[in-house]
Amino acid sequence: MLAEQTLGLTQENKPILYTKALEQFLTAYKAKNKPSTAEETERLICRHLIFDKAVHEISTTDITNIIDRLFSTPSEQQHLFVAARHLFRWFQRRRIIELSPLAGIEAPHRPKPRERVLDVRELAAIYNARHDTYGDILRMLILTGQRVGQVTKLRTEYVDANARTIYWPANAMKGNRPHTIPYSPMVATIVEPRMHDGFVFHSRGNPGKPFNNFSNSKRQLDKDLNFPHWTLHDLRRSATTQWAALGVAPHISERILAHTAGEISGVAAIYNRYSYMDEMRQAFDLFDNHLAKLINN
Repeated sequence: MLAEQTLGLTQENKPILYTKALEQFLTAYKAKNKPSTAEETERLICRHLIFDKAVHEISTTDITNIIDRLFSTPSEQQHLFVAARHLFRWFQRRRIIELSPLAGIEAPHRPKPRERVLDVRELAAIYNARHDTYGDILRMLILTGQRVGQVTKLRTEYVDANARTIYWPANAMKGNRPHTIPYSPMVATIVEPRMHDGFVFHSRGNPGKPFNNFSNSKRQLDKDLNFPHWTLHDLRRSATTQWAALGVAPHISERILAHTAGEISGVAAIYNRYSYMDEMRQAFDLFDNHLAKLINN
């Protein structure tokens, strides 16, 4: 850049409106990221980062004032900062601005990691609490330990009832890698009766849309159970804890959870292509039997 200036070869960048530049960013971002990631980034930016001026006129203070106002929702604040930093770095790489206004700015205080682990009685109570679509989703989360997004957007074509396996393609996974697990007899009683075109856990009367009434359903469930605060993601942590208590090996749990940096990683992961399908099935069957006793009691 210095040489270009010395030789008189530099071209001044014409100012570009933020709205126009944002449109370019979102188009490029959507092309390179899975839909759920792109949707969340777009939601954060379009909800909070609203500017009616050229990109180069947006100051550090303009952005940090918006982020600071979200102090009461630390998770949203943290995610917005990451999205904003990515956005303005992209502007910088495209030479729309010389330097990102967030360069060198520290991220907001990261919220403490969640540590809630529900005990077996709580899991059994949640398992028995609802007998509707939301209840089936809860049961799937407890039995399989998968992420909420995976279970919610599970499609019929992902389920092989003959082999009793569930396959998620890469675009349905957080790590953007395909994932396959076996499923147990208790899962079969939940999934197989729902086999039809579209989503397994669909919204009411519309198989083409996944279930989305989480807030109201969780609010009502909390009233019914009156447990200490817990989230749906806590069910994943709680299931993993129960597997460990039953003697399931850590590397099997990691395979079930689709963790890319687990017990088998690095060079070992490159050469070890064994699916561990039989071991995962044994783990699920073991947990099935354990949970069934709790539920019946």
